[in-house]
Amino acid sequence: MKSRSAIATAVIIALSGCGATDHLEQKNAANDTLGQIKAYEGKHESSKSIYIDKPPLDLNPTIGEGAPWWVRKPATIQGQNIPLSFAVRNLLQSADQKISVNYGPDVVQDKIISVDYQGDVNGALNEIAAKADLSVSVLGNKINFERYVTKVFELNSLLGKSSFLFGRKANSVNNSGEGLANRTITSSLGNSDTYATTEVVDINPFDDYLAAIESILRRDGASKDDKNPLEGNVIVTSSTASILVRTTPHRMSLVESYISSRKQAIARQVMIEVKVLQFKGGKGSAFGIDWNVIRNLSEGKLQFAGPSLPTLGDTGNYGFSFTSTNPKWDGTTILMKSLQTQGHVGVEYEPRTVARNNRVASIDNSEKLTYIARVTVTPNENADASVEVEDAVVSDGLTMSVMPNISDDMVNLQISGVLSKVIKWDDTEVSGVTIRAPQVQEIKFDQDIGLKYGETLVLNGYKQKSNKSDEASVFKNSFLGGNSGESSMTETIVLITPKRI
Repeated sequence: MKSRSAIATAVIIALSGCGATDHLEQKNAANDTLGQIKAYEGKHESSKSIYIDKPPLDLNPTIGEGAPWWVRKPATIQGQNIPLSFAVRNLLQSADQKISVNYGPDVVQDKIISVDYQGDVNGALNEIAAKADLSVSVLGNKINFERYVTKVFELNSLLGKSSFLFGRKANSVNNSGEGLANRTITSSLGNSDTYATTEVVDINPFDDYLAAIESILRRDGASKDDKNPLEGNVIVTSSTASILVRTTPHRMSLVESYISSRKQAIARQVMIEVKVLQFKGGKGSAFGIDWNVIRNLSEGKLQFAGPSLPTLGDTGNYGFSFTSTNPKWDGTTILMKSLQTQGHVGVEYEPRTVARNNRVASIDNSEKLTYIARVTVTPNENADASVEVEDAVVSDGLTMSVMPNISDDMVNLQISGVLSKVIKWDDTEVSGVTIRAPQVQEIKFDQDIGLKYGETLVLNGYKQKSNKSDEASVFKNSFLGGNSGESSMTETIVLITPKRI
């Protein structure tokens, strides 16, 4: 027994030794591979490289490239109602510096100022220049004072002029929806005596910039007959979308504030989301959407605003809006779920666009249908006839233009659109040519409304009533069967929601 135990122990030790040796060999091989990787990836350290644990921050005021050392010397200056040149001489004497001072041709050296400053020479020079409404620069051992400063501003405005028309003019020509290229929404149907128009022609943003800046540069007390009423001058370069301004430092700061505010206003954008819903009432529903039921079923999740909700069967009292009070659901989703309790609802169109502040954006989610509208038959001497065919185009879908005016918490929308649907075609044959006349259901809307972000405007679309009758018979005998009938209403509504970007 003892010999067998000794043999088993020896075998175990031998196997353990083999495993330990294999582990060490693999570890050494891994270390060799790691050494080769480090050798390939090794980089020489640069003496110019430094390690920082946070972004560099210099709390000292920026003086500018090439500024001499003496502008950092401590300086103190105090004086009430003293001439400009005297203040500068006093400052340089206190700093023990003999520096050349140059005054521009438009600088009044005896201008009276009051100054009280303690810091360095650079800050004192800037304080004196600010009190005198001058610009100051230090180049080497020379100080320059100038009356005017010059700056070029780049604008975020598009080149060229723009024109747009919302609504329609009286006795306007029907363009069958092709007016969209001119920012004009026209009807597919005939003209009407009722019209409303918001029109802007040849608007140029650079003219507005020029008028505003000239107003800032106008001298106090300047009259209309003054040949040079501006404190400086301004030049607009439309080809590069830039403005060059030359004026005093104080007026330049006013110009900078104006251009900065205008650029921020123009840069504002909003997403306009449009949904066209088609609602088909349930069995026996012949009146369309009951909005009071929608209000009750939403259980406070929808907050309505605007005119009173349309009553059952009302077709003209639309134009209200709603907002979701539930942070998990948007208002349109809650509305569609509530509509499903009264019938079937689906999204017919769902276009969206992004519009800039005070810029017109267009949405054309329609199909252009071409048809033969007129045939002209002209007989000739050979008893043959020439046939001239004239085609036309009708739109089936949604065509809309919208212009937003965007503020911090409100979006004012100017909306003009046409929602049309071709119901059927009436065909007539003339000289072997089939003339088609479309029957179109159409709703036009021209509206100016203010909405909050996420608030949805409800515009009425068109309604279509259908009647259905069924008759059953037994053994081809109607008296042994029965009959039934029902009416249903299909209603299309337009939802417009501005969303923050």
